[in-house]
Amino acid sequence: MTRALLEGLRTRLPVVLAVLAGLGLSALASWVTFQWEREQQLEAFSRNAEQRLAGLQKTLDEALEQVMVVADFIRAHERLDRETFHRFTAPLPDRHSFIQAIFWIPRLTHAQRGALEKTSEKATEKATESAAGSGAAPPFRIRARSAGGALGPAPVKAEYYPVLFVQPPKGNAAMTGLDLGSIPSRLKAIESARDSGKIVISERLTLSGGGMAGYGFLALAPVYSTGTVPATTGERRKRLKGFAGITFRIFPLVHQAIPSLKKRERNFEMAVFDRSAPPGKELLYGENAPVVDFGRLAAYPHSSAGMIPMGGRKWMVVFFPSPSFLQEGMSLNFLAVFLAGLFLTGLAGVFLGRLEARRYRIQDEVLRITGELADAMVEIRKKEERHRSVVEAAALVLMAVDARGIVIVCEGKALKEMGLAGKMVVGSTLGQFRQTMPSLAEGFTSAMAGETLTREIEISGKFFETRFSPAAGKDARADDRAGYEGRGGQGAIAVALDVTQARMFHKLRSDFVSAMFHEVRTPLTSIVGYADMLLDDDVGALNDAQREFTEIISTNAARLNDLIDNLALVERLEGSHGPGDIQQIDLTAMLARVAANHQRPMKQKSLTLHLEVPEGLTMRGHPERISQVFHQLLSTSVKLTAEGWVRLTARGEGERIVVEVTDTGAGIDTSVLDSLFYDYFRAEEGMIRATGGTGLGLAIAREIVMAHQGTFHVSSEPGKGSTFTVTFPSNFDPSGQNQWDRKS
Repeated sequence: MTRALLEGLRTRLPVVLAVLAGLGLSALASWVTFQWEREQQLEAFSRNAEQRLAGLQKTLDEALEQVMVVADFIRAHERLDRETFHRFTAPLPDRHSFIQAIFWIPRLTHAQRGALEKTSEKATEKATESAAGSGAAPPFRIRARSAGGALGPAPVKAEYYPVLFVQPPKGNAAMTGLDLGSIPSRLKAIESARDSGKIVISERLTLSGGGMAGYGFLALAPVYSTGTVPATTGERRKRLKGFAGITFRIFPLVHQAIPSLKKRERNFEMAVFDRSAPPGKELLYGENAPVVDFGRLAAYPHSSAGMIPMGGRKWMVVFFPSPSFLQEGMSLNFLAVFLAGLFLTGLAGVFLGRLEARRYRIQDEVLRITGELADAMVEIRKKEERHRSVVEAAALVLMAVDARGIVIVCEGKALKEMGLAGKMVVGSTLGQFRQTMPSLAEGFTSAMAGETLTREIEISGKFFETRFSPAAGKDARADDRAGYEGRGGQGAIAVALDVTQARMFHKLRSDFVSAMFHEVRTPLTSIVGYADMLLDDDVGALNDAQREFTEIISTNAARLNDLIDNLALVERLEGSHGPGDIQQIDLTAMLARVAANHQRPMKQKSLTLHLEVPEGLTMRGHPERISQVFHQLLSTSVKLTAEGWVRLTARGEGERIVVEVTDTGAGIDTSVLDSLFYDYFRAEEGMIRATGGTGLGLAIAREIVMAHQGTFHVSSEPGKGSTFTVTFPSNFDPSGQNQWDRKS
């Protein structure tokens, strides 16, 4: 009996040890999986935070550029009057909603103060005595703010820094005459800007509105009598003429840089602190942020912070992930790992328990089939090697699922880069990776339903252009089943290609165009402004030659503006997820206006325009963008046609609107038809080349059509004319549209 008991313990001991080891390993693997997913989620949040920080930095730099624009304007006018200042600065608050006020703050000595106030008082008395002066403004007085906040006449000092001009006057008139040097925080910024020769901003200001929504700051740019910044501090103090100043509101400035802050549902909150400010005045922005006290920031473990140098001060921007962001990014993989471990542990226990009993019985059978299996495996390996060499040579990932949603093929050279190694393996199901790779699962689901589509998906920080298509025929193993989610017996195939580098090149191009837009637009604005002032005789009458040259400057600056706008529009269309403001459009009236606008160029070429549009034809879309498409098509046909006619037709076909522009022009070679829609493409035909242009028109038109879920087709033959055909859904609904999802 004792021997039998010992034999039983010896037989069961491996099973007990295997079960305990399996439980421990399952728990450890589950914990590691949970921690890994949390780290991945936080890393993704940090990358997004870096992008938002870069966007905020860019907008802040653009805001400070406006101060330099005003400073350059003041520096160019030896004697600046109020009317000239207001005319130049009036468009800036309308163009930038975050600008509260624009100032000219001269430096005045005590003697200059007396002369200025006396001149202003005499001008006011003279205007009051005249009949037209009944509404004259009060005389200019330099005022100071006391320590208690009250306004009163400025005491006698060696020098003053009063607000002489302010734009817009409405809501800011009370600032006129205020000596900013009487306010310690403003005086500190004034002295810093004067001595450094650079733009300096003040600490936090509380503007109208109160609370955080009323926070702002004053940016000052020094203006010296020398025109340039003197080399030494002593010369800068001696040659200081005054300051160009702009008060910015922080809330609209931040919201313009990061538009997603305006949405109710977002996956982050944000706070901005001025680390150069004294305690209690560090917070600049913190709407809905979980931490608005900088001293308590260390207690929040999952924040992502970055520093922005801002006009001599250090701003710290902190992003906080929302609880929903951390929860939504977490899958149940850790639980699946634990359950899988338990399952495998149970199988191992059962297997070990029965192994000893079956070992002798199956030994002979194993020896018999080992030889047959070895021969079969050799043949299988040969076939696999041939198949794998083909896939790896193409640097692709080939995936396939059967009609039940089970992975039957997953291999390729880019499998590891795609992040699927160890995740999506043969035998796994669509449901197992629907949480971690939803785009991949949705593409397979659509292909199993019979659709063929190409979709760009992001996996593990990389982008892959993936083509999904239904498998040819039905899977014989699933003919008698409902298939995956009741879709019948049809599998799907996917081929993925890494396009991360291509996206990087596209981003570089986008960054270049954006940088060019901002770098060129600022000096171009000054050129246009000065040219308009010269043409308006603001600085004296021009002779005929001067006026002719100035008009040439204004015309070419306007053309350059149009080119910059087209480049920016291409980037916005390629980076947007929808066409924008959608309205009901009277297409009949719109096409009539487009045709009328082209009557003059057609008359100059003796062309005939045939307009065939039924009454009451309507559609939904962005009116300005749709009109731009039709203008571009008609303009292209006019350029291509030397003689004959151009016909513009429109009709409804079920739930679609079809618009065609046909001409009798020179036509386009079929070999370049597909290239017409590439950015900056210019055909080599003489007539097209002679018309000039940037090659952006048809590319922009095609992007607008595709953003409206429409189609664009061109048919042409050299010498026989061309036909441009566009179709739109009559009841366009932009919800759910994804610019990276194009059905074939």
